Formats: sequence, C-alpha cells, structure tokens
Amino acid sequence: MINNIKYLSILLWMLSELSYAIDINYQDTIDKQNRITLQLNSNGDSLLNIQGYGAEKLSSIEEQLVDSTLIGWKQVYEQDKVLLTVNEGINSVSHFQMLPLDTLSSDLTLQYGSQNKQINIKQIALLVKIKALDPNNNISVTFSNECIFWQKNYAYYTEALIKPNCINTSFTINDFGNPWQQVATASYYGIETNKLASLQGGHWSLSTTTHSNSSTMGVNSITTPNNVDTHITNGSYRFQFDSGGIVVSIPFSSNFYFQNNQSKSLNVTLIPDPSNVNNYVSDNNEKIILTYTTNQSITGLKYRLICDEQVQHDNQSYCALKNLNLTTVTIPLKVFLSECNDGSAEFCHAENQFMPMNTIDIQTDKNINYAQLRFLASNLATKPDGHYQALVKIMADAQF
Repeated sequence: MINNIKYLSILLWMLSELSYAIDINYQDTIDKQNRITLQLNSNGDSLLNIQGYGAEKLSSIEEQLVDSTLIGWKQVYEQDKVLLTVNEGINSVSHFQMLPLDTLSSDLTLQYGSQNKQINIKQIALLVKIKALDPNNNISVTFSNECIFWQKNYAYYTEALIKPNCINTSFTINDFGNPWQQVATASYYGIETNKLASLQGGHWSLSTTTHSNSSTMGVNSITTPNNVDTHITNGSYRFQFDSGGIVVSIPFSSNFYFQNNQSKSLNVTLIPDPSNVNNYVSDNNEKIILTYTTNQSITGLKYRLICDEQVQHDNQSYCALKNLNLTTVTIPLKVFLSECNDGSAEFCHAENQFMPMNTIDIQTDKNINYAQLRFLASNLATKPDGHYQALVKIMADAQF
C-alpha cells in the first residue's frame, strides 16, 4: 500500500511538470506589399511624393535612420502581420534571444515602353509590436538597445524598430501569465539613389511579381525559470511586390531647336550649287544643325517632315518651292537629313532623303542628339525669275 502511494505521488509530480510546457511557434510570412508610386524629381535623386495605401514619406527624424545613399519610405500595414503567438503565458520574466533579421533585398526589373532596367530594393527596418491578446491585460517588454533604433512603451503594448543584421537582437518579457503576440506593423524600404537616377525620365513599372530572399524569423534561445519547458518552432519572412506593384515616376522634358540661332525657326537662303550650275542648295559653309535635348530615357528618335505645300514629281511627293511672283510655278524641294556625332557636324552619318509621307528613324539613347539638314532645288536656275519660298517643318518624336 505504501509503495502504491509513492508511485501515485511521482505520477502527479510528472503531470504537474508537463503542464508548464509552452510552444513558441513563428509563422511563415510572405509580406505582400500594396501598390505604390514613387514620384521623384527630374534628376531621379529625391523623393517628392509617394502614393499608395499605407505608404508614407519618412519624417525628418526617420530620415536620420536611412543611409544617405538611399531613398527611403515607410509602409504601414492595413492589418498587423502576426509573427508569433504565445497562447499560454509564461508568468515569469523570460529572456528571448532572437535570430537576427537579415537585410532582405530584391532585384526588380522596371519597364518603360520597350526598355527594362534593374534596381535593387532593400528592407531597412521592421517595426514590431508585442502585445497581450487581451488588450485589458498588461505585459512588460524591454528590447536590447543594441539592435533597435528605438523602443516605445504604451499602456498595453510595446513597439520597437528592429535593425537588420544585428546578432544580439533580444527582448525580456514578463507576461504575467497572459497570452501574447509579436506582430509586424510597418516596414521601411530603401532604393539606392544612383540606381534610381540611372532610370532617367519616364514612368517605370515593375514588370513581374518579385519577392526578396527569405529570412529565418524566430528564437535562438529562451531563458525561463527551470520549471518551464519551451518548444520552439521557427518560421520564415520575406516581402513581395506583385507585377505593377511599384511605379517610379520621373518627370521629363525635351527641347528641339536649331543650333544655328538657338531658336525653333530659321530662315534658309539657297545659293547656286558650285558643282551644278542648274541647281540651288543650302550653303554648306553654314550648316543647318538640329539639336534635340531631353532627360527622358529614350531608345530612338523619329523625325518627320511636314510641308506647307507639296508637289508631285516622278510619282513622289516633295515639299513645294513656290514662285511668289508666278504662283503657278512650283518645283520640288528635296530635303536631306543625316545624324551627327556632335554639334560641329564634322562627323555625320550618311544622308537620308526626307519625304513628306515618311519618317527617318534614328536609334539612340543619348540625352543630346544632333542632325544636319540639307536642301536641294534641282534645276531652279532654269525656272522663271522670282522669289521662291517653301515652309518646312521638322518634328522629332522620342521613342521609348
């Protein structure tokens, strides 16, 4: 009988010990981001505004947390993202040594027209909150200062902004026996300014769904009273942007003018052709140089010729050079365009004849482009005397 009593007391003691076992389970989290638009200045190196649900520009204090080489912003979550739930409080002061949060990053392919360019986005910090499941219950939390930017204590919860890649990430908690959660409430992101500036002007959109590398989210060890048995299951964390989820808008402008007089109009006088007495040509000593400048990211230029009047010759349409004294007399004015390496027009490519119904396409990604115009009026010397005139317009459309 005595032996049976001893056996029963040992069994009760073992059951009592098992009742203090607590499971610590981190979830696998895919942090899907809302669609955002980053509106930059024309140089692409400063954030003017940000649009998107929960997206915010950094405050002056928050900007001090961001490296000067980055343009950063804050994404506040519509709903808290649960990282950890402890359904049974430990009811004592416990020390949680966390696994460090990796610096998560992802290479993004942004598309503008036919162009694709790469940038890299980094997670700068993660804002977490530790709170009791019942908002009427108290808990006490203290994070290690070494691995946080700041900690704020409120009546029923504690917030901390976690630094990435910090080995000693940890916190001490007294939950007073109350169930509690660790949740993420916001994330901070940054993009290198030199990467953004390389995009140049345009409206760049994320071409495909992209996610960051994955970081293990969890606990390395827990220091608790001896009679508490903890079972730890760690999870993972990564952020994700869906296709079109990031738009980078950089304003752009362009200017198209004659380099000869820095103007958009130019009077051109034709002179006798030294190589053919019957023809008149534009003066080769006064080259007509077109200049196109832009901060837009382009793949080419499409030049178009518009004539005030046209004339048919050999089944082709030409700009009409009209005798103002004898309005019935018109002759074809031939227009030629050649791409040049610089404004001096010392090195130009082969000429293309400009026809009113056609375009001349130039492949280029330069911010400054030069072209030379040349005019030819064949057999003008054989026509009746008078003042001949043609109104010619040249258009340049950027291709992207």
